[in-house]
Amino acid sequence: MSGKFYSVVLGSVSKFRVVIPSIFKSEFGKDAHGKYNVFCTLSPTGKEIYIFPLDTWELTYEKLKEGTKREKDLLDYFIRKASKQIMEDNGRLRLSDRLLSATGITDNVILQGEGSFISIWIPENHQIYDEKQNQELPTDFKASEIRI
Repeated sequence: MSGKFYSVVLGSVSKFRVVIPSIFKSEFGKDAHGKYNVFCTLSPTGKEIYIFPLDTWELTYEKLKEGTKREKDLLDYFIRKASKQIMEDNGRLRLSDRLLSATGITDNVILQGEGSFISIWIPENHQIYDEKQNQELPTDFKASEIRI
């Protein structure tokens, strides 16, 4: 079973391949044949590539399949944009030309852990997203309001 992905890491794409950093690779579960199967798809915004370990994707698939019409539409979208890949033991993962073209990814990337999957961004798009998130984050938290 795959673990959780947390962190933001700078990476690069070369010859349609990205190297999944060891901080993320260590969280991928291997299948019965010792392979790292992954499900790659386009994000709903079309600006990022989502990388799911196959076992995590199968749980996500089942959840979305039984969900609302909107969740089923999202599932359909993910499947139409998807490719199943095998990550090499050294962490190299081939990304489809279709996904790279859709996102405009050509070389430098940001890999962001999203809990159950990894997103791959163009650095400029990630910076815009990050700045927006920082602006929307409340700065007046009170310890009594937060349950951790």
